[in-house]
Amino acid sequence: MSNPPVLIGVDASTGASSVALAIGDQVLARQKAGVRATAGWLLDSASALLAEAGLARNAIDAVVAARGPGGFTGVRISVGVAQGLALGLDRPTIGVSSLEVLAHTAWVQAPAAAGFLAVLDARMGEVYTAAFERVDASGSQPQLAVYRHEALMDPAAVPVCDPGWWVAGSGLVAYPMLHRCGPAGAQARCVPEIRAIMPIAQARFAAGERTVGAALQPVYLRHRVAERPSA
Repeated sequence: MSNPPVLIGVDASTGASSVALAIGDQVLARQKAGVRATAGWLLDSASALLAEAGLARNAIDAVVAARGPGGFTGVRISVGVAQGLALGLDRPTIGVSSLEVLAHTAWVQAPAAAGFLAVLDARMGEVYTAAFERVDASGSQPQLAVYRHEALMDPAAVPVCDPGWWVAGSGLVAYPMLHRCGPAGAQARCVPEIRAIMPIAQARFAAGERTVGAALQPVYLRHRVAERPSA
C-alpha cells in the first residue's frame, strides 16, 4: 500500500496566521491569532509540525497556500513562503481562496448550515466576499461549492442569503449591517484556519489540480491599496 500524500498548508492572508500538515486523515496544525504574520513564524511552525510527525521536509508532496484576498502584506507573505518551500523542494503548489478557507472554518462550527457567506474586512469602506453552498451528493461527503465568486463590494450592496445560510468573518465586526445577510446566524469572530481546507486540498491534489511554485499568484481584488474608492 502506498503512503498517503503529505501536504503542508500556510495562511497569513488575514489577521491570523496558521499552518497545517495533512497526512491522510491526520491533520496537525498551529495557529497564531491577533499578531502580524511573519514568514519566520510560518516556516518555524512548518518545521515543528514535520518534527512532530517524524517527517523530513523532503517528505512534503505539495504546498497549500491561502492566496488571498486579504491584507496586502499577509497575502504576499503567504504566497511567498509557499513559493519558497515549493521551489526549494521542487514540489507543486495548490492555491486556495482565503474566503474559501474562512467558509470551511465556519462550517466546523455550523455543520448543518445550507451555505456560508464569507466576508472579510477590506478597509476603505469595502469587504471581500464570496458565497459557498452546501452540496449533498449521493454516496459522498457534503461539500461546499462556489455559489458566488469572490468580489470586492460595498457592504450595503452585499445581498441577503437564503434561509439556512450563515455569514462569517471580520466584515461583520467592521460592518454590523452584514448580520442581515445570514438568516441562520453569524460568526463575527470566526478566523480562517488553513487546517479546515486541507481535506479539500488533498482531493484537489489527487485530481491533479496543482501548479508549479513560480506560477502561484496572489489575489488582491483591490490593486490600488493606497486610494479610497471613488464616490
